[in-house]
Amino acid sequence: MLSFGYPHARKSHIDNFRGTMNKLIFAGLIIVAACTSAPSPTADHQIEERAIRQLNQQWSDATKRKDIDGILSFYAPDGTAAFPDKPAAVGTEALRKLWSEDLAIPGLLTLSWEPERIDVSTSGDFASDFGRVYSEWQTPQGVVKSTDKYLAVWKKIDGAWKVSYDTWNTNAPMK
Repeated sequence: MLSFGYPHARKSHIDNFRGTMNKLIFAGLIIVAACTSAPSPTADHQIEERAIRQLNQQWSDATKRKDIDGILSFYAPDGTAAFPDKPAAVGTEALRKLWSEDLAIPGLLTLSWEPERIDVSTSGDFASDFGRVYSEWQTPQGVVKSTDKYLAVWKKIDGAWKVSYDTWNTNAPMK
């Protein structure tokens, strides 16, 4: 009875098993190859960092001139600014109001900033920008200078760098 097709049946099952396993392995390799596509192009970080530094200079210059439209041109349409002691401003009109109020503060003589560290994402579509904010104020005691810090997050929109998030705070101790 055992010879009644058993060796043939066993060989057939083994061949089927091997064939199925080979097909599964082959399919798995195709899936792995498809999922492991070529890495996304790596940005030239030095070029992107220089571009953001130049934009920072232009943005800071617009601020020195108190050019509200110029300042706003650096923000993404849904950009957010979170400045001390104020609610976050989201979007162009809220940013316009925030900047208009801040630049009209009595005694503000100058406001500028300079990046210290810019980190660009591997994909080249986001960057963080940390630096110092410099301001001068006319007070009854004379001109007071302040050096504070900022953090901005930039993102590329249609190939152009725009500020997505912008915040700063003071280095002065709490009173």
